Amino acid sequence: MTGGTGFVGAHLVRALLERGDEVTCLVRNNAKADALGWKGVRVLPGDLDDARALSDGCAGREVIYHVAGRISARNPIEFMAANRDGTANVLEAASAAPPERFVYLSSLAVGGPATPGQPIDESHPPAPVTAYGRSKLAAEILVRATPFRWSIVRPPVVYGEWDREILKVFKLARTGLVPVFGDGSQEISVIYAGDLARAMIAAATSPQAAGSTYYAAHPATTTTRELILGIGRAVGTTPRPIPVPGPLARGALWAIGWLASLAGRATVLSADKANEFLAPAWTCRADALTRDTSWQARVDLETGLFTDPNANAEKLYGLPRGELLKVGPAQMSPPNQPDGRDSTEKAMEKIGEAMQGGTPVFEWIHRNAQRQDFPCEVRLVRLPGAHPRVRASVTDITERKRFLELTTQRAKQQEALNLITQRIQSTTTVEAALQITARELGRALGMKPTLVALDPSDLTGKSKSN
Repeated sequence: MTGGTGFVGAHLVRALLERGDEVTCLVRNNAKADALGWKGVRVLPGDLDDARALSDGCAGREVIYHVAGRISARNPIEFMAANRDGTANVLEAASAAPPERFVYLSSLAVGGPATPGQPIDESHPPAPVTAYGRSKLAAEILVRATPFRWSIVRPPVVYGEWDREILKVFKLARTGLVPVFGDGSQEISVIYAGDLARAMIAAATSPQAAGSTYYAAHPATTTTRELILGIGRAVGTTPRPIPVPGPLARGALWAIGWLASLAGRATVLSADKANEFLAPAWTCRADALTRDTSWQARVDLETGLFTDPNANAEKLYGLPRGELLKVGPAQMSPPNQPDGRDSTEKAMEKIGEAMQGGTPVFEWIHRNAQRQDFPCEVRLVRLPGAHPRVRASVTDITERKRFLELTTQRAKQQEALNLITQRIQSTTTVEAALQITARELGRALGMKPTLVALDPSDLTGKSKSN
């Protein structure tokens, strides 16, 4: 597999491992592979221009999944170099020992926009409107020309764990204002990354899928406005979509793309993408894939993090069970955790660990309905079943932390008293003994003592204890 450390690739690796498959991944960044916590995956350092690594990776493989690709670039040449030429390199390496199936992850961008209310299918001729879409079409042409068996899967908008693009919308939704190109009525198809992984496996293993191109999407369509509101519900807010009129959107995208090019940076926001953002619909039908492979999308857009609230959780958050089910972890947390990390980003990282089969246990600052923050210990566990869900067990550790702080403070005080006793024994004046006592006790209590000179006459009539 290429692109295994990417958003979609990570889901595909997990699905293949769950099947018991032996997986080899071409990886550019070993740190990303380590972060995913793979077990039993052969990691092969290299990229799409590394002929030796590609040849080594493709040798003896029954199935080759080509998932890697570029979604942002500084110009059309970079798109073609990564998506078309990179695919050519993988195909050339695979031709030395042809696999039983070559599966290419393409995009709805190849098919082009649709008419509202009329999702396109595979009979619709390719009509890309962006440089990205044209580069993916060029790659598809190469795949179709290969002498061995192949399958092509075209997804629409993909969402799920590890998706950093949708994460940006989550962050905007928390602010309450989310800009949307046009009036928010653009119709879109979506697919959960786990469902897309199953679609690619179905295309790889079904005899009927050989030599075919398929769209893979959930049958229910939505709009960009509904998507934003749905994300808002996930983070416990009601964001206000801010329409950006077509002419203003084109001007803004041109300016952003121009500035990025001056800085030598790639961006998904460019004048070229205006044709995509302002199209009336980007919808497709997956009927052919279901017909040939029996695949079906299982996860709808509303399915998200599953929290199993109990009486303890209701007490912690000050919300009834029914209300708890309506809010996400972002609403029940301050914007940032004590380590400075964004709460939403850190939560998604931990959820991703749980979805990989781990059981992350970590400290977390939660916020109840009264806007009061308190420390908790959170344990995440992935639940079995067709729908991906994570159960969060939350324990209030306020008293535990207070006890630890008190114990630590007492230990420091005892240490200070022992030190004071030792040092006083070597002093010759009361004044020196008092200074040592004040200084060391102050350190133990986290205070800075101030020494004040007293007139002996002020002590007249006082007892020795005073």
